[in-house]
Amino acid sequence: MQTEARATRALGRVLTQTTALVVAHRPSTVMLADRVALLDGGVVVATGTHQDLLATQDRYRELMSGEREPGEGRGPGEGKNLTEAWR
Repeated sequence: MQTEARATRALGRVLTQTTALVVAHRPSTVMLADRVALLDGGVVVATGTHQDLLATQDRYRELMSGEREPGEGRGPGEGKNLTEAWR
């Protein structure tokens, strides 16, 4: 946990000085972004701020809460949903 906190702080410092595309599933990382794109099956289905998507997108809320649908994969590359965040 300490390593994750240090990495998040470092990423936050870097993102104040540059534009970056970050693929993330951890809310702490996604919240660093000015804009977030929600992908489903490789298609952008919504964009906005973290707060906007929490308020309007059920699937985004599920991803950010860690909830999984029955039978969804848990390993790398399993499942089709990713959240991309960018500055």
